[in-house]
Amino acid sequence: MKELLAKVSLLTGARLAGVGFAFVTSLIITQAFGTEGLARYATAFAAASIMAVTMLAGFHAFAPIVTARYRAQTAYGRLRGFVRVGWLLIGIGSGLCLGVMALAIGVFFRVLGPWWLQTVVFASATAPAIALSLFHGGVLSGLQRQVAAQVPDSFFRPLFVLIFVGAFWALASSARFEWVLAIVSLMVWLLALIQFRLTMLALADHPSDQADEDWGTWRSMAPSWMAIALIWDYGIDLFLLIAAYLASAEEVALLYVCFRYRNLAGFGIRSIYIVLQPKIYTAVTQDDNAQVERLIAMTNGTSLSYALVALAGLWVLGPVLLVVFDPAFSDATGVLILVALSFVARAVLGPGLALLSIHSQQARIALVLVGSLLLSIAIGVALFPVFGLVAIAGAYTGFTVMTSGVLWLFARHLTGHDSSSWSSLGYGIRFLAGERRGVART
Repeated sequence: MKELLAKVSLLTGARLAGVGFAFVTSLIITQAFGTEGLARYATAFAAASIMAVTMLAGFHAFAPIVTARYRAQTAYGRLRGFVRVGWLLIGIGSGLCLGVMALAIGVFFRVLGPWWLQTVVFASATAPAIALSLFHGGVLSGLQRQVAAQVPDSFFRPLFVLIFVGAFWALASSARFEWVLAIVSLMVWLLALIQFRLTMLALADHPSDQADEDWGTWRSMAPSWMAIALIWDYGIDLFLLIAAYLASAEEVALLYVCFRYRNLAGFGIRSIYIVLQPKIYTAVTQDDNAQVERLIAMTNGTSLSYALVALAGLWVLGPVLLVVFDPAFSDATGVLILVALSFVARAVLGPGLALLSIHSQQARIALVLVGSLLLSIAIGVALFPVFGLVAIAGAYTGFTVMTSGVLWLFARHLTGHDSSSWSSLGYGIRFLAGERRGVART
């Protein structure tokens, strides 16, 4: 337990510091270019992230699962084959991104306008680097190298971006927004290459003379996992792009800030899942049901406790946190709390997605995600004329609640494990009762 808390604390601390660096960068962009500049930056990065996930075809999403499995089975040749195929996909996606960039600059220059032209060029140039970081992070997590998987991207990348963007803003007499995007793209590439090196070092500890490929298995997993990664992990970016289409620049900036604070508060939960999910995968692979139940209870207990404390913190500090970006945001605490309820829902309903994924239920997960996303988007768009930004924020949280609830039901029915927090509470009570009976007998 001490080792778990130490690793979670390290990962959470690195993410909190990284988010702090990102917030300062956002403040610099807001000071230099206003809330419209912040909205343009948020839209560009959301588009780059979605392009990265698409080019990976879901491989980064199931990378922790298959690499943990190959590590447990000492199938190091299959591990190297999987990594090589991931690199191939990124190479193909990079070529497609260059084509998109060339079309945007050479053909659609006047049609797109400056905002969307900058978005397309930045996303095309940066998406391959984000894809490299996502894929290598997944591989390193499956190899139990969580620090190497997360710290470069979560801590050092925002730190370097802050240093260079801050220096550019302080030294340049007339800062241009395009140069800020260029600096951010270069920093993303730098950290992606560092993570590539860390992956090579990790693979060196799992030597194999050949790289065995299992195209059939991986290809069958890819479509479902691409939908899972795109919708579950990057749902915020999808809703942000929808807001960019419907709302004003100021509203997009506000939603972006709320999502950033939501991510900041929820990073502790993410760190808990990063540490414990590979252990759950391993326990399921080894048919150790007692260990699975113990790990689910540990995951739920720590994540729900953290979620409630984080939500209370946002409730108290919300007005102060929002006004840092713009005094007009002081009355938007309701939007912040609404999006923050999403991580509480995830913590309450537990790791149902992880349980279903290790039991090869990706198609069912993808179907639930797509259905929930389409329904929530339809509701949000329909209610936007009446409720404005609250409709988009509520649609995002509603999507999370619907998805987590249905995945919990499927996990309980199909795997025999109840991922909910109330089930974990029952497990904890039974465990303590058993301990007391054991002490009484001795």
